[in-house]
Amino acid sequence: MVSRRRFRKWLLRVSRELDLFSGGFKRYFRTSPGWAVLSVLFTVLFLLLLFSFSVVLVRALGYQAPVLTVLALQVVVTFFMYFAPTPGAAGVAEGGYGLLFAQLVQKQDIVPLTLCWRFLTIYVGVVIGIVVMYREMFWYGRGSDQAGCLIAVVLDQDQGRFLVLNRCF
Repeated sequence: MVSRRRFRKWLLRVSRELDLFSGGFKRYFRTSPGWAVLSVLFTVLFLLLLFSFSVVLVRALGYQAPVLTVLALQVVVTFFMYFAPTPGAAGVAEGGYGLLFAQLVQKQDIVPLTLCWRFLTIYVGVVIGIVVMYREMFWYGRGSDQAGCLIAVVLDQDQGRFLVLNRCF
């Protein structure tokens, strides 16, 4: 059990963090509503494209499952992945995907479908990220004194705006 004093301390800490989070959201939407709308639109577009991999894979296997059904199942899988107690939702993602998509495809197609889905949505991005990181770290600075650059975006709390910092080393 947790003592009353420790519980109150945790409660105050959580409350403070929630207030900071809420204040940041309000400041973001108040100071740059256009960017906020664009970020929501691009997030929706990204998720739609990400979830569409399942539609393409199911269709590639020769099944005519309704697009909205596939997208809805993908939303459910993603929801459960956010609460998975394993790193990267490993195992939970594949198991949930296989369990839900077994309603749409035959048993022998579940494993290839799940592996292709996970490969296309996770591992292709990882490989691309490694190539880009390697290129930026080792090829970008050739022929110059700069080995690489660090770019950071920070929130100026006093002015309520975002600053982009570019530091090359």
